[in-house]
Amino acid sequence: MGHRWAEARQFDVVSHAKNTTTGGGLYAPGSTRANQNLFIACTNQQPEGASRCETGLDNSPLYDGAKFVAAEDVLDQVDVGMTALWAEDCFTLANISRRFGHTAFATELEARGAGLVAQINANLWHEEAGIYVNKNWQTNSWVENSQKGDGLTIAPTNFYPMIAGAPTDAQVERMLSRWLTNTSEFAVILIALVPA
Repeated sequence: MGHRWAEARQFDVVSHAKNTTTGGGLYAPGSTRANQNLFIACTNQQPEGASRCETGLDNSPLYDGAKFVAAEDVLDQVDVGMTALWAEDCFTLANISRRFGHTAFATELEARGAGLVAQINANLWHEEAGIYVNKNWQTNSWVENSQKGDGLTIAPTNFYPMIAGAPTDAQVERMLSRWLTNTSEFAVILIALVPA
């Protein structure tokens, strides 16, 4: 099941198509429309809504301008946060597998996670903005704020590549100072814990 899901959700922003090689694509939220007849919260919706629900952020402005691509059963944008979580899942499951002696499976998972991290860094780091940003996989363009018509839509999930170890220390510093601790953006106060 996991491989079929991965193959259905991996997209390449350069070739504008599915990329099912190991860690070769970025996650595009989608909807398995066969589930729409089930009486389950998110999947019992129209495809665009069900795709948003698949991310866990059904009311997020990250997807306000997203369109459902019926031929592929996914939204037309790849998602930074979900791709990063997918990469971290691969690394965590690899550690568990290795502890139980499943080294071949662990190696496969590590390769998939590393491939996802490489794709995140190569395609989703927005140098000018200093943060990772969602892209439209059909056009390779940054996803902008559709309600305001200006700028990028940045949400907490744009920081998720840090969970997967994707950014360099310099990139982390830029994300923290430009976005996370910026009083006109997220305004999170970081407290350094110093041993007494």
